[in-house]
Amino acid sequence: VWPADRVAGASALRLFVVRWFHALVWVFLAASCFLRGADSTSPLANQAAFAGLITYLIFMASMFLRY
Repeated sequence: VWPADRVAGASALRLFVVRWFHALVWVFLAASCFLRGADSTSPLANQAAFAGLITYLIFMASMFLRY
């Protein structure tokens, strides 16, 4: 898992978040773009983008906070 020095001795949850949440952010952002392209007033596109933001904040917290 990258970066190995930041996650040395980390819990299984933290390893999972560091490994997968950054990719999940891009999935949410791509979904938001596709939904916005299909319907420019889609509230679901806003929700997907917001989910990406929340996922990214969780990812960043897991990188810099020790828990």
